[in-house]
Amino acid sequence: ASDIRQISHDLMPSALIDFGLIEALNSLVKKVNDSDALQVNFYHTPTDGRMERKIEVNLYRIAQELLNNAIKYSQAKSINIQLVQRDDLMVLTVEDDGVGFDQNKVNHYLENGIGLRNINTRVTSLNGLFSIDTQPGKGVMSTVEIPLES
Repeated sequence: ASDIRQISHDLMPSALIDFGLIEALNSLVKKVNDSDALQVNFYHTPTDGRMERKIEVNLYRIAQELLNNAIKYSQAKSINIQLVQRDDLMVLTVEDDGVGFDQNKVNHYLENGIGLRNINTRVTSLNGLFSIDTQPGKGVMSTVEIPLES
């Protein structure tokens, strides 16, 4: 069964291929909101058209993983996803109002949590930066910065 889950996880959402990252994230957020589990808000600045496919795919997967983590662990009531282009940087933040955790455990989770390790690998492959800011009772804010090639 986990093989099937992996295969379905690997399939590219058609919205990503056809319409790009913003549409794909809109669609992902809508799916979560339709489930009534919690409220997800997605904010974004206008982008200069499509990004390189490798960047779009990786940012989508990263957002998906961060959203899944927030849904699974944070007990949040709401999650905010933001995608902002700042000059030649694409910045993705995923912030929840959940239980948070000890900032000192971040490195442990980055090394030992499969999801966070995957994110780290994806970010590194794009020469980006990945940081997590959290404290118990204050939720989690994950930030990914990816340089865009001009």
